[in-house]
Amino acid sequence: MNPIYARRRRFDIIITLLCLGAALFGVTWLALILFTLFYNGLAGHQSRRSSPRTRRRRDRPMAACSTPSSARSS
Repeated sequence: MNPIYARRRRFDIIITLLCLGAALFGVTWLALILFTLFYNGLAGHQSRRSSPRTRRRRDRPMAACSTPSSARSS
């Protein structure tokens, strides 16, 4: 076999394996994303936002801001 042809063939096999590995990684990542999406449901976080337990401080009236003690001493 011609040495140039053998080198090109070896390089082609290596590149093909790298491309297949990248494609396999991408498909696996996509499957993980889709699994998470369907596991949590299409609504996702909306059901959690409406529960009263997860209401944040923005739903409560704001308290008066006090100046820090270091600012009052000067």
